[in-house]
Amino acid sequence: MAVKGLKKQVDTLHSRLVRERDVVCQYHPDPADCAGNLQCCHIVSRRYLTTRWQMENAVAMCARAHVSMTARPDEWAVWVDDRFGPGFYQAKAREAQQSPPLKGAKWWAAELERLEAMPRRDVLGWTNP
Repeated sequence: MAVKGLKKQVDTLHSRLVRERDVVCQYHPDPADCAGNLQCCHIVSRRYLTTRWQMENAVAMCARAHVSMTARPDEWAVWVDDRFGPGFYQAKAREAQQSPPLKGAKWWAAELERLEAMPRRDVLGWTNP
């Protein structure tokens, strides 16, 4: 498989698992307040491969909340810490700065294998407070 196709495959699976786990927008849990399709919203930017496909580095949000929080990084960090506990955002940000144990396609393939092998209870059992 082409390298780009492999990365997209991991992204697609991770996004689906996050949306299945969370079911509703975590920012607007009341469907009346939610706007747009449910999206996978990374706590720390997905540009950092170390944390990109971690289940605890993503929540499902409606499109409006995702755009809003992306545009307001300070507000986002406060929301994350309120939701997951003090210091959670900074801890994830520090972890994201570390290099992945494997490079390029080897890392992507390892992450795809990890996500595919993850028991459903591990995906759906990690719940947001």
